[in-house]
Amino acid sequence: IKTRTRMIEMVSCGSATMEVTLKHSGSLFMYAGHRGGAHSKNSFGNIYTAVGVFVLDRMFREAWGKEAPKKQAEFNDVIEENQINISMELVTAVLGDHGQRPKDDYAVVIAVTELGHGKPRFYSTPQVIAFCQEWRLPTNHVWLFSTRKSATSFFAAYDALCEEGTATPVCTALGEIADIAIPDKVKGSCDGTG
Repeated sequence: IKTRTRMIEMVSCGSATMEVTLKHSGSLFMYAGHRGGAHSKNSFGNIYTAVGVFVLDRMFREAWGKEAPKKQAEFNDVIEENQINISMELVTAVLGDHGQRPKDDYAVVIAVTELGHGKPRFYSTPQVIAFCQEWRLPTNHVWLFSTRKSATSFFAAYDALCEEGTATPVCTALGEIADIAIPDKVKGSCDGTG
């Protein structure tokens, strides 16, 4: 309760904005280009990374059509030159489900990190969204709460939905109470088809 109260007070006085995202239930997949490699949680060179590369390739084909090989080569060059690592949630039926089997395999970008200039630099949410839009990669659904009323409403919705809420009613509720909602670019994540 103390943490909630502090968060609401910080939002109320304008010193913070609460940011909420949808958690996709899958496997962590990280990609740093053809030379940088693909990694999964605690490992590389296994079925998780192979499936991740396959899904990423398919996402480029779906997003760019005939231009996909050229765009994917440019993408690899950019992330390798800038020593960027992209972290994604990889949701697939073939790697085992996490409570519900998805109808289609997909990945959603959850973080972008530049690793090459001293300490790592993590992209802010607007930077992640801009990066993903540039490369037509799927982004996560984001809700922003910047007023006392919306922040308080978020915690009430959380308490009501945290045990049994599924994606569709949770997304609907958050969309109704958030000050700003930035829709995701993942087919089926909030419409009950994923």
